[in-house]
Amino acid sequence: MKIEAIIVVAIINGIFSLIAIAMPFIANRNQDKRGTKQAIRSLLYSDLENRCLRYIQQGFITAKDFKLLVEDWDCYHNKLKGNGYLDELVAQVKGLPIQH
Repeated sequence: MKIEAIIVVAIINGIFSLIAIAMPFIANRNQDKRGTKQAIRSLLYSDLENRCLRYIQQGFITAKDFKLLVEDWDCYHNKLKGNGYLDELVAQVKGLPIQH
């Protein structure tokens, strides 16, 4: 076998070795991202639920609070793939009078 072929084989083996070493780190990184996403979704869920219940109890919502609530709910529901329980609460808030 020529020296060039040996070098090519060694480089290829080295690349595959690096990939094999890196794979667990990449998998852990993806797991960390999923955990972070779940934590953010949980925190946002709690915040949205508390705000909705407060607005429903007081019987109205301000225009500014309404805008912020809808933006946060959209993030929770669409981007973070939240569940449907908050949909019902947000629908109730959307039915409240808006104070300017």
